[in-house]
Amino acid sequence: MNTRQAGRPFVRTSTGGFTLVEVMVALVILAVGALALTQLSLSVAALMQQSSAKTELIALAENRLESVVSRGYVNLAPAVELDTVSVRGRMYVRRVTITAPNARTREIEIDLSSRQDALRYSTLTYVSAP
Repeated sequence: MNTRQAGRPFVRTSTGGFTLVEVMVALVILAVGALALTQLSLSVAALMQQSSAKTELIALAENRLESVVSRGYVNLAPAVELDTVSVRGRMYVRRVTITAPNARTREIEIDLSSRQDALRYSTLTYVSAP
């Protein structure tokens, strides 16, 4: 649209399109959104790795628990057994604790923990005399 202002020849004014400031603001908003999505994807990846390690810990604990229970009640004397296992390059101490809460029951607890991180898992079961 062309208009004539006092003292000036025709001045072109435009009502369509975007100004440079509007484009810059839109780019800043887009960049902030992209950074947020990047941070979110990194967080999800870290949680997936932790979840995978936890799954391996659970499998190690459950396998050990099955092997202890398969000994049978008569072979389960109260004791503490320690060994170490490796999960994704980190060493974990596996503690098997067998107690006798009463004369006809054995309590078996498996605990996996590490000094390197806060990830740990514990499970517990009971075996009764036949």
